[in-house]
Amino acid sequence: MCCLLTFVTCSCYSLKNKNGTEQLKDQPIFWTDGLQEDSSEARAMRGASFLKQNALAEGVRRHRSGMQSSIMKEGKGAFPGVHDIVTVKYKMKTIEGTLLDDSSNDNELAEFRMSDVIGGWKEALVKMRVGSEWRLFIPPHLAYGDEGLAQVQGGQTLVYDLELAGVREDSKVTQGRRLRLLKRIKANKIKGTYDKSGSSGPGLLLDNLDLIE
Repeated sequence: MCCLLTFVTCSCYSLKNKNGTEQLKDQPIFWTDGLQEDSSEARAMRGASFLKQNALAEGVRRHRSGMQSSIMKEGKGAFPGVHDIVTVKYKMKTIEGTLLDDSSNDNELAEFRMSDVIGGWKEALVKMRVGSEWRLFIPPHLAYGDEGLAQVQGGQTLVYDLELAGVREDSKVTQGRRLRLLKRIKANKIKGTYDKSGSSGPGLLLDNLDLIE
């Protein structure tokens, strides 16, 4: 195997042109200096260079984590919590514009537990109201890392068009939290330390304590 010194051209995303329509601009990125072009290290370098240029595009916001985002539509619904289940629509692309995954190909909307999504999604979703549509530019350490997964190669920076279509509580998490609170109330009641002001938690009735074994 030989190491290549290769000049790479990559699609740089910008929000709108003068006519208000979305477009992509082909811009030179960098030299994969001394790296094998198809290695995770080279892909990570291409991604880092892409993000450096993309940060200058109109409407792109930089996050401390290294992710970037742009808001295509602001929703008016609720924000999801870290233990909720979200319903989303999404497209996943490489920085070169290659489509890797499209949820519209499925018969139903995609649904995920917040605890199961990649770091970049999690960081964005907690700030998105239902109905919002964001474009996310996610470096590998907030996506699938150096190893990759399925059709995602290691070291890849990913571009997602993500729409938050709905949010609901995870019934398992809610029930577990409820039982833990009830157990604590029961223990306090036995000790004679129950706070009658109701500060132990909203919506909890002492009449339900017999539900706990």
